[in-house]
Amino acid sequence: MINMGNIVKKITLLMFIMIALTLFGCNSTKSENKIKVLVPSGIPFVAVGDLIDQKDIVIDSVIGPDLLITGMISKSHDIIIAPLNVGAKLYLNESSNYKLDSTITFGNTYIVSRKSNTLNTIEDLNDKNILAYGKNSIPDILLKKALDSNEIKAEISYQGGIDQVIPFFICNPKYPDDVSCNPPDYILCAEPLITKLELEYNMDLNILDLQAESGSKLIPQAAIFINPESENLKEINIILNLIKANVEYLNNNPKEYANKIVNKHSYFKNLGVKIIESSIPRSNINYLNLSDNIEIYENFFEMLNNYNPNLLGGKIPDSEFYR
Repeated sequence: MINMGNIVKKITLLMFIMIALTLFGCNSTKSENKIKVLVPSGIPFVAVGDLIDQKDIVIDSVIGPDLLITGMISKSHDIIIAPLNVGAKLYLNESSNYKLDSTITFGNTYIVSRKSNTLNTIEDLNDKNILAYGKNSIPDILLKKALDSNEIKAEISYQGGIDQVIPFFICNPKYPDDVSCNPPDYILCAEPLITKLELEYNMDLNILDLQAESGSKLIPQAAIFINPESENLKEINIILNLIKANVEYLNNNPKEYANKIVNKHSYFKNLGVKIIESSIPRSNINYLNLSDNIEIYENFFEMLNNYNPNLLGGKIPDSEFYR
């Protein structure tokens, strides 16, 4: 008998490979002498958005971690911006030799409720139900850390990703009196989707900062990784300075920045100027070099190992992981 399950798996794998080849091409690090940058969609993409039309840079934006992992393993890009834990795990598994250079975004994890549901402090979550996403992911671990640190007992249910949480929370905004509309009282959320709920769906929200509630001042999330085998190491340093300057500019001039990038990519156009501008202050975009800050990363890895040893195998990257 024909095993349809195996056929579907093979077709899915083939499609994934074709997408990866289309995105990455056949060359490893050089594309017409331009620096190739791979970045996940969302706030990390916003953080480098104004560099899209720079003549010496090619920026590829992808959704989800799979193509970031593929990029690191295949050494497809000079610079890859990825979740810190993803780069660390690949290094510890000896699947990647990309070096950690810096961090570009920090804690962007919040609990959100409608104004009708009290949310002044984390104590308001005691004995409550929270719809979260990405079980055992960094946002989920930060949620658990915040709850544990404050001795709060809450029931957490999960969706696969944040985009799957939002429809439950929106429910059916056109028909709010529909008896079938029963949105969760509290959700785990992040920018720019929080601002999108406020502005596009006209929701009046309570927003609780989990970074502050967990007692963690800096939670590194999206990090900049460098391909040490790139032929463009000198040029990479120039690009890193451009990224650093870009981050400083967007934080000081969010309205101007939003207007500058909105037409540079369909992702920004779909968000719109107002959402980009308004989401920046809560997005915790900052450029942090490694120098004198390795302790921040090591504390982060320790936190991951404490809450889920499977994420990094209970290990911490050695000094060779750092650029």
